[in-house]
Amino acid sequence: MIINFDFKNIEKSFLKNIDNWISILVIYLLLSVNSTTVSFFVINEENCISNLLVSDLTLEMIFFSNKSVEWITNEGKITIFKNNIVRYESTNTETKYYNPSILAIPYKNNMLLNSKYIKNKFELEKANIRIFFKDVSYSSLLLFLKLVNEPDYIVNQIKIEAFMDILIILSILDIDSSKERNIFLKYVFLNVIYGMQNINSISTIEQYCANFQGNIVKKSVCIDLFVFLIGIITFNDKTAQQFIVFSEKTNLAFKYVDLYSDTYSIIKKNENDKLFLRLDDFSIDKLCKIARIDYLLKSYGLLFKITKLDLLYIIFQKEDTYTKAFALLSDINFKTEKLYVHSIRNTMKLFFWKNFNQLTNELKVLKLRSSFKAEELIKMLDQCVKIKKITLYTNIMNVEILSIMINFSSKNPSVSFKVFCLIFGFLDMNFSIFESITDKICVYIHIIKLGSEIIKIPTELLPFLHKYKLEYEYSENFKPFMCIVLLECSRFKYFGFDYSKHSSPFKLEDSFFTPLRYLDTMKYFSLENIIINDELLMFVLESATIKTLEITKFVCNYDFKHFLKNKTLNHNLRSISLTHSLSKVDSNLILCIERFYGISHLKLQNIDWISSKTKSFHEYIFRLVSYKDNKIYLKCLEIDEALNNNKMFNNLLFLSETYGYTNIKKIEYRVYEISEIEYSFFNQMTKLENIFIEVRNTTASINFKKLFCNIELFNTIILISIHVNRIFKEDTGIFKKFKFLAILYFEFKILDFDTISNIKKRDFKNIQIHISPNRAERSVEINNYLDSEFKINFS
Repeated sequence: MIINFDFKNIEKSFLKNIDNWISILVIYLLLSVNSTTVSFFVINEENCISNLLVSDLTLEMIFFSNKSVEWITNEGKITIFKNNIVRYESTNTETKYYNPSILAIPYKNNMLLNSKYIKNKFELEKANIRIFFKDVSYSSLLLFLKLVNEPDYIVNQIKIEAFMDILIILSILDIDSSKERNIFLKYVFLNVIYGMQNINSISTIEQYCANFQGNIVKKSVCIDLFVFLIGIITFNDKTAQQFIVFSEKTNLAFKYVDLYSDTYSIIKKNENDKLFLRLDDFSIDKLCKIARIDYLLKSYGLLFKITKLDLLYIIFQKEDTYTKAFALLSDINFKTEKLYVHSIRNTMKLFFWKNFNQLTNELKVLKLRSSFKAEELIKMLDQCVKIKKITLYTNIMNVEILSIMINFSSKNPSVSFKVFCLIFGFLDMNFSIFESITDKICVYIHIIKLGSEIIKIPTELLPFLHKYKLEYEYSENFKPFMCIVLLECSRFKYFGFDYSKHSSPFKLEDSFFTPLRYLDTMKYFSLENIIINDELLMFVLESATIKTLEITKFVCNYDFKHFLKNKTLNHNLRSISLTHSLSKVDSNLILCIERFYGISHLKLQNIDWISSKTKSFHEYIFRLVSYKDNKIYLKCLEIDEALNNNKMFNNLLFLSETYGYTNIKKIEYRVYEISEIEYSFFNQMTKLENIFIEVRNTTASINFKKLFCNIELFNTIILISIHVNRIFKEDTGIFKKFKFLAILYFEFKILDFDTISNIKKRDFKNIQIHISPNRAERSVEINNYLDSEFKINFS
């Protein structure tokens, strides 16, 4: 019997079966994904089981619970029993049992505003997902899901309790800031704000917030709420939204306060989501209008009630600011453990506001720059019951104030005092008070007065009264270090040596640095009219304490090859400033200072560079540094060429082999001319906030389209200062594109009406504009235009 095989039909049948199997597999996979559910377990006082005993739990239920343990927070543990009874255990509270409200919904990708928590759970477990909300109402969860899934859903009013529950839900689900999330959060918050009209008082809000779990809410959510509210108050003034809320410590330096430009530091969310709030004369002036709008004032109070600030920074300089601030803040309950106050006068008014006591009761760190009386200091310290660290900056200090600190320190031995004063005054030579001083009190002074006479620090007081700065000026009998013991006792932080009276640049021998190596307090090292030699370079390179190096008027005389053989790297130095070279400087100096890996601020002013002898300038630099894998990323760069320089030099290209520009926030670039290649480096500075440019060549201009061709700069820059011979009408359009620009400064040698008339107020709302030359040197036509467009007597 002959059997004929139809191979074509067999092949078709086989392929058909494969297609079927693939279809089945795809359907199975889809079903397996869709079958995954997200279950929300809501436990609160409403479903708490008060009369459940451990004996009521059967062995079968307990056995099941062994596989059903989850951590709800770092402090609490959830156990699920077989019949969905939930046990909550915490080290801070008693164990409780709940019959939870449970809601299950199908899992899908990027669900609930792209929750990272749900996404991570699904990727790790590939199974049904359980999420626990403690002390959140079930109705709030339903409202949250309704608003997320139906963005157009209209709610007449969201209650404060529901709003706070939604903040907790957002935080537990770990929903990052995005366009969708911000729209959702703003919508919810607006409903709460308008509902504040029905709230009787701030005390009513406090009742709602009594049990609020503020520690669960992410700081990034709170930051956005502050920005939203400030936007409403200031009619969406972007600069106002940004400068009041901070999250970078660099913008909150306390020692050297820039009362003006720091105000315009843009908000950045760092890894730790820190919430820093700065209130100064400008911000109070912006915000004080809400004192007359009850529902906005209550909304402002609500945010402070539910938010714990990482730092509150108050800088009041004007007398009327206190009056405005009192109307705005007197009913506000601040929550923070860190308070910085910088004020010329009336500082103690703050501490006697009725709600400020609650703030100071929780403080752990206080920094205060002001003048105060002894009785005011006593009242202030009495409020600081949990304080750990106090730093005071004041002009005048005396024995009475010191005795108050000593008494407070004896009662609170864990508290440390650090005091910086201009004058320490004594009425007589009785120094017995210092016998009681502890090592927890450190006092830095500038001068000592005995009566009206300025005296040197008595030897017996050297262990107790320190001078912040040690400044030497060269003379014929110059002996900088008489006694190393006294030098160490004084605990100087700033060392300055001025050799400008020496006939030539001074050479520092190794013996000069020997005593300095024993000091562990030196942070700032300043030299003038010296030779940069091997000894100096090695001393700074090996220092573990110096943070800032400043050298003015110098020549170089070091063994470059010998220095390169040393493999030491320094990660401590943060800032280098080289100013005014007295002779030609070999470009290989940059290769020496590249050993300082921690540098974030570099200043090069009036340096007369020359190429290395063996190779052309850029070839030499590239050959020596191209082996490096990582560059040093600066945050601040200052380049200031000599005023008499009349040739173009590619500074940014020169430095680019060693330094990276992507992290730069501030650049000052004062040069003869900007080359074509340098424009590309400006556009690498994607985090740039402040830019100062001066082009001194009177025949050159700035190509602003190339300078700002990276569109990211329109979202970061807040201050622009341009000094150039002239700009043209078409150039003005570029400055309209900056979203957060706060200050715009122009200085021109040629000022024509056609260009100025293209600068319109409507394009620069809420931006402070300065135009130089000043009014007296401008034409009548230009002055009349600026007066009519901006304000009368435009400066």
